[in-house]
Amino acid sequence: MEMEKNDQEWIEKSMKWEGLTTRNRQSGRRIFIRRLLVTLFLLLFFCGLLVYLIDPFFHYHKPWFHLKEVLNEKEYQCPGSLAHFDYDAVLAGSSVVENNDNSWFNQDFHCTIIKAVRSYGATADLCDLLDRAFTHQKVKQVFYNLDPSALHAEPVLTFASSGAPMYLYDDNPFNDVQYLWNKDVILKRIPYMIANSYLVPYDENLSYNWMEGKTFGQAAVLSRYYRIPDAEVKFSTDKKPVQKPENCYQDELRGNIALLEQELSAHPDTAFRIFIPPYSMLWWDNMNRSGELESTFY
Repeated sequence: MEMEKNDQEWIEKSMKWEGLTTRNRQSGRRIFIRRLLVTLFLLLFFCGLLVYLIDPFFHYHKPWFHLKEVLNEKEYQCPGSLAHFDYDAVLAGSSVVENNDNSWFNQDFHCTIIKAVRSYGATADLCDLLDRAFTHQKVKQVFYNLDPSALHAEPVLTFASSGAPMYLYDDNPFNDVQYLWNKDVILKRIPYMIANSYLVPYDENLSYNWMEGKTFGQAAVLSRYYRIPDAEVKFSTDKKPVQKPENCYQDELRGNIALLEQELSAHPDTAFRIFIPPYSMLWWDNMNRSGELESTFY
């Protein structure tokens, strides 16, 4: 009888111990999960805070902490720099103007210039960037690089269709998560900006400049020029390349000129200087052999 009683007590103690152990395990799991969630939250918070404070794409503010205006990613940095930098003149154009030294304009035209650059210089895109500049600053002068190829393009915005990061172009704060918690921004863009601000000499006048490390000259250009073979060129009886009708891009031309006229009309107090960049002989040769020469002149 005594043995049965002892067995019963032992069983009860074992059950209590198992229950206590189970509760401890469950409590331990809950504590681990809470700590993990808190750690993840803090990690995300500090990553987002780091991006906000350094802001290599200038989405929220101009450079802080004596950082320089390091500009080398036009598709990512143009909207933010136009919104937050200090300037009173804009150099708008395609990659043709990227190697222009800002100090040339600042000294000769007594201004503080910023670049509004878009690949291929699509007219609608450049007008959109100009609108952003006029929204945020009192722009006194605009230097507009007019590419003939831009006049042949459709007079519509191409940011979204060309893969531009639209979260940097719109006013939607919710899609900023793509910027605030972006591995490339945290691990590459921020260190690059810090290094160019504090460790190496960086000239802010050379924004978006891609000349460094490039080889220029006749031999370098000719080695990279693809000349359309005669077999792919349609020749006329006088052995000249057949040209497309000169007005084949007339609708696009009218649409793009209308966009430029709207910009000029909307800002009568701003001095617009529109110029056509000097293209190389190889570029003109390509236009001739591709049948685009007459339409380009038109």
